[in-house]
Amino acid sequence: MADTTQNILLPAGQWVDLYAGSGFPAGTALSVANIGAADVYVTVAASEPPIGYDAYNVINRANGVLYRNTAGDAGAWAYSQHCDGKLNVREVVAP
Repeated sequence: MADTTQNILLPAGQWVDLYAGSGFPAGTALSVANIGAADVYVTVAASEPPIGYDAYNVINRANGVLYRNTAGDAGAWAYSQHCDGKLNVREVVAP
């Protein structure tokens, strides 16, 4: 098993590139855990979405459900709306 990666901080009101933040190459399948205090929006897009973008999934802080994207995605972005957020990102490794 690989070492746990550094957590990715999400400044409130800014989209953050999960591939750049995690160091994994674009297209890698990711498993994302919300370890911050607020819900986080995640989306697949090749470039940074504009503020107010309305095509995303929500990683709820309270339920502990992980988000997984698909291998081959051109980009993965996260957004914390009202306060700073924090995510832990791992590579999804096929069994």
